[in-house]
Amino acid sequence: MGFVAEVIGGEKGIQLYYIIGMLIFIALTITIVYRTMRIPKSTINEYKTSILDNDESASNNN
Repeated sequence: MGFVAEVIGGEKGIQLYYIIGMLIFIALTITIVYRTMRIPKSTINEYKTSILDNDESASNNN
């Protein structure tokens, strides 16, 4: 990171890009966690059983 900081260090106002990048990262992380926590339990159970159902149907076809 030293090389990048040295090359970009001469530019004025470059800290703004660091701040914007961190804000985007934090916003996306919060959004992903929020949406993951709001998934209904029934949907999660549906995902879980669908994997097993697909595996059983594949073995029945053979």
